[in-house]
Parts: sequence; C-alpha cells; structure tokens
Amino acid sequence: ATPWFLAPPLGGSPLCYLDLARALAPHQPVYGLQVPGLWDGTPPCTRIEDMAAAYLADIRDRFGTIPLRLAGWSAGGLAAFEMARQARALGQPVEAVLVIDAAPATAFDANVFKDMGDDIDLAAGILRLNPTRAPTRTARLATLYDAARANNSLPPGLDQTQFEGLIASLAASQTAYASYDPGHTTPWTEPITLVLARDNPQWNDINPQTAWKPYATNIQTKTIPGNHNTLFDGVNAADLQPLFSIGKTSPVDPAPTDFPLFDPALLNGLSDEEIERLLDAELAEDAHES
Repeated sequence: ATPWFLAPPLGGSPLCYLDLARALAPHQPVYGLQVPGLWDGTPPCTRIEDMAAAYLADIRDRFGTIPLRLAGWSAGGLAAFEMARQARALGQPVEAVLVIDAAPATAFDANVFKDMGDDIDLAAGILRLNPTRAPTRTARLATLYDAARANNSLPPGLDQTQFEGLIASLAASQTAYASYDPGHTTPWTEPITLVLARDNPQWNDINPQTAWKPYATNIQTKTIPGNHNTLFDGVNAADLQPLFSIGKTSPVDPAPTDFPLFDPALLNGLSDEEIERLLDAELAEDAHES
C-alpha cells in the first residue's frame, strides 16, 4: 500500500501517532516524521516552511519522488499542508492531504499566543500538567520533568537533557506555528480533508471552512469523536482509520530499514512493554549518534 507520512505536532516527535499506526495494522504503512534537531542539540526549526522542506528532503533521500500521502495533527497539519505545496512546486505528485484538527494562526486573535506563558508553561500545558511555580528556571525544569515522568507523559528512557531539548523544540514549533502565513503563495486547489475533533471548543468560535478558505479552495471536512488532546488515544485513533483509505493506490518499494517509521506490520501484536523497549532502543541510538 502507498505509505502515509505524518508530520508531528508541537514538540516535533511522532510518538503521538503510535495508536493510529497500530489501528492501521497490518496493511497500511505509516511513517512518523521527526523535526530536525529534536534530540541532537542542533537549533530547532522556527519556520513551518523549513520544517516542511526538511521532511520532504528526508523522504526524497530515502524513497525518491514517490506519490505522497501527507497528514499532520495540530501544528503538524500546517506542516503537512506546506509539504504538499512545496512538493507540488517541485513536481512531486501529492495524492492526499489530511489536516487534523488544525487552523492557521491567522484564524485566532494574536493575543492567544501571548497568553500561553513561556516555554516551560507551554510544555506543561501540552503535557497536561499544572504549571510549576519553582523559583528558578533550573528548578522549574527539574520539577516539570519529575512530574512528567511520574505521570507517564514522556517516552521511556528520556533523560532531563533530552527533555530540555524537547521543550526548546516545543517553543520553536510554537513560534513557527504563530508566524506561518499560508497565504504567501497561490491557494491550494487540490482536495484537502480537514479532520475536526467533535469536542474541540475552538470550532465553536472558528468556522473551519472560513479559516482555511483563503489558502485552500477544495476543502472537505470530517468530524470524529474526541477532543484535541484525545484524537489519537485508543478508540479515537481507530475512528481515524477510515480517513487513511482515501486517495489513489500506487505501488511503493519496501521501506528503507533506516527510516524512522512506525511500521504497522512491526507494531501489530506487540505489547505496550515491547513497544516501550523499541522506543528505548530508538532513544539510545539517537543519543549515541549525537
């Protein structure tokens, strides 16, 4: 089957898509993209355009110019959209685009981003933890790291140095999201599917068609159960499964063994503990390479 490439949300890690990959097993390959610099200490991307270009370059290096099926959740939805535009400009075919529960920053009041606090407060919110009120930045980072570990909110094996890299990536991704203007080029005229979380309150205030209309002229919307933070949890991830059957089917060569992927054939039937061991090995390899 033609693979899907998933752009990560704020923070740059594709681990949030694990339940989706398992729901798509064993017939649909899914490849999780990772933002450059997440674990290796290099400066993170602060522009959606740069993230999209890096993801496309990684795909081309390993797969060539295969037809693309692109998806992304939250800020990753904007990256997937930008990837589609850049790929089409380079002559690479784009079969399908899923933008999952995302609206351009231009749809919001500019003050909404100022109210999120600093990078540590932002990380606490995304990890669904209370903000820390420790007296120094070092103490706040340590307190939040301990709370996240205790709440099982972090990948297994993630040490505090990597956690601080994750927070830097979160802040950079937020800057990229807030500054991205999809209207800087000609509107996208190919079909795009906008997936909405039924219980996301932002859609009470924002008309999704209106938010995207200046940038994409052929929008379909699909609503699925869950809120913004639970779309990829367990049964909600299964509700996403039919959406990944859209688009044409094209043959694709077997996956390169060194591509950072969530291969459903690999994940199918594995226990949570076995997947955690795989992730531990991946993190250890990333640390060794850096």
